[in-house]
Amino acid sequence: MLLLACALAPPALAGSCGSPVLDANVGTERSRWSEFDGAGGRLVKEGGWLKTVTVGAGLECAGWTWQGHVQHAQGNRDYDGRSNNGAPLQTSSDIRRQRLDLQAWRPGSEALAFGAQLNWTMLDRDIAGVGWVKGYPEQFRYLQAAVGARYAVSDIAGMRFGVEAWLGAGPAGHVTVQLPGFDEARLRLGRSQWARLGLSLSSTEAAPQVAGWGWQLRLDLRQENTRAGQPQPLYRHGVLAGGAVQPKFRQTSVGLDAGLRYRF
Repeated sequence: MLLLACALAPPALAGSCGSPVLDANVGTERSRWSEFDGAGGRLVKEGGWLKTVTVGAGLECAGWTWQGHVQHAQGNRDYDGRSNNGAPLQTSSDIRRQRLDLQAWRPGSEALAFGAQLNWTMLDRDIAGVGWVKGYPEQFRYLQAAVGARYAVSDIAGMRFGVEAWLGAGPAGHVTVQLPGFDEARLRLGRSQWARLGLSLSSTEAAPQVAGWGWQLRLDLRQENTRAGQPQPLYRHGVLAGGAVQPKFRQTSVGLDAGLRYRF
């Protein structure tokens, strides 16, 4: 998409664009999930490891740096909660997550830049059944925006060190859930807030805008808080049979990945 936009740009804009950069990274993420009732008591606690694959592209044009990333994460978390009748329940949940983000950066100085981003998350959570308790799948979908800053220092033993911080929020998303014994339901989520801190170490370029390969190592810390949604009706074969609400939940993660980049 970034390459196409550059190709279609007017001659004056295209002439002010640098060469595009592509990158690919693989890594692992420690993922935690907690749900809370209206009084702040914890209902569910999950923790586990996800494998991640991230691909991205970047382009500098007219003083702006435009970047886009797509990340796929997949793995398993241990589930510690309670059944519908209040009995303690230990099981597991399979996690698949896709996250797309689009970023725009503007330099404030040689080392400092300020940015803004939009990101779209698709999170599938499949809670396994155990004994007489049936499991069920959930599909979360939500949009978020953020502002951020990054500081980078080059030529540290031939490497580049960077720090990146984001603070953002998002409107109410939704979760599609198939509770046992009920028709599929779409529950509204509350608004979300999130923060992220990233540290990176990478190879420096031999010269600006020169084609070639490079490497990068990244550590990422992230926390998201999503408010409880509004009660929604539940149906059984099209007949009203109850109600449900998605409680407040918190996601925290610590991720480490490594990869390669190429400037054309």
